[in-house]
Amino acid sequence: MFFDFSKMPGNLGDARLISYLLDHGFLYITGDSLHSSFINAPFYYPYKNQLFYTDILFGGTIFYIPIRFLIKDTFSALQIWLILVSGLNFFSFFLVSKKVFKFSTLISSITAFLFAFSLPRFNQIEHFQLFLQFYSIFAFYFFITADKKIYRFILSAFFIFLQFITTFYFGWFTLFGIILAFIVSFICKNSRIVLFSYMNENKKGLIAFLLTLIFLLIPVAIKYLEVSTGFVYSDLYLFSPLSLFLSHSFLDNKIAPFNLSDFNQEQITGFGIFATAMVLGGLFSLKKYKFEISLFIFFVIIFFLFWQLNYFIYLVFPGASAIRASSRVIFLLVPIFCFLVGVCFQKLDKKYFIVFLIILLLEQIPVNNAFLWTKDEHIKRIERYEVPKECEIFGLADENVYDNVDAMFISNEFKKPTVNGYSGFLPEIKREILPKNCLIKTFE
Repeated sequence: MFFDFSKMPGNLGDARLISYLLDHGFLYITGDSLHSSFINAPFYYPYKNQLFYTDILFGGTIFYIPIRFLIKDTFSALQIWLILVSGLNFFSFFLVSKKVFKFSTLISSITAFLFAFSLPRFNQIEHFQLFLQFYSIFAFYFFITADKKIYRFILSAFFIFLQFITTFYFGWFTLFGIILAFIVSFICKNSRIVLFSYMNENKKGLIAFLLTLIFLLIPVAIKYLEVSTGFVYSDLYLFSPLSLFLSHSFLDNKIAPFNLSDFNQEQITGFGIFATAMVLGGLFSLKKYKFEISLFIFFVIIFFLFWQLNYFIYLVFPGASAIRASSRVIFLLVPIFCFLVGVCFQKLDKKYFIVFLIILLLEQIPVNNAFLWTKDEHIKRIERYEVPKECEIFGLADENVYDNVDAMFISNEFKKPTVNGYSGFLPEIKREILPKNCLIKTFE
């Protein structure tokens, strides 16, 4: 973006959807008549509660609004916002690395860099909601450093809630990870003793944590569960057996015999071949909880690799039906991988440290250009349309993703709700309610 401010990350579909949702929050705050309700956005008319069809993005919107007050252009504000939230990802993991893992400043910086900017994050660059993981990290920080202080347990629960109403995937993965971590800790004798001791010493704090989380999540969960029942199970976006070795790394694609075009985007989850080797090095060098961490990673992978096990999760775990891109569970593992890379660096001889660091950083350079649209291209698409004055609502005739997102921005331009829309949950578009002159032909 610094070489050409007109270029935008991702494509004209998902990237613009997130931009629209963030700007919806700004327009709501500033009293725009079309956006008079935060939950009921003016797309998918006449449906209600449209924000629950996708990510609410509350925790992203609160950072976007101040930027948007200063920056008139929606997409320029989005560019600044993306840099800011990436910085928050970096800061959150640096804090945990320094204060919890007790890494040096340099190693904390390396692990924070990987958390914020590594290849799995780059692979999802058009899904800006997946750049908002810092709430989960802050939740972990306050929980692990609570030390019998009830207010810190409450803060941890509050940050999980913020994660949930910001990015549904991260909120769900966090709760799934907490339950899985509890089960793994219970299975293993050494960690079971530590777990029961911790629970006994922090009874009041844990009760406060659970009550706060339940109280905050129930109203949101009810709304989300109403929508998630509309999803049909699909194994299309599970891990591939090769997923952890697939990435957009320039270096890896020079040496790996894989053709990325043979896989869908969600299956390209690799951390980097060299980085993964460092993860294993860190894991094998652990003196405590090596087996528990290995078991946790193993369970995460197999539950999102084999459809039979994943279907079991779909059936028994509330909200799992909304997790269609299941391989995004890689972001539950990324913090663990970053921690293990830090452990590996701690064990390295000084003469190898710089060499390993250079290779690791070079491996994170992507091979492909993921900036696939421009601000001008968007403007030209929207300027092609005119909505008749007599139309109280309108729609575009096509169901192409880009056209549906166009309709959402056209709605803002002409201050009229649209029957079109785009989101994670795709309801039936009700074009039949429109007068003929209000159903507008799309351009090829």
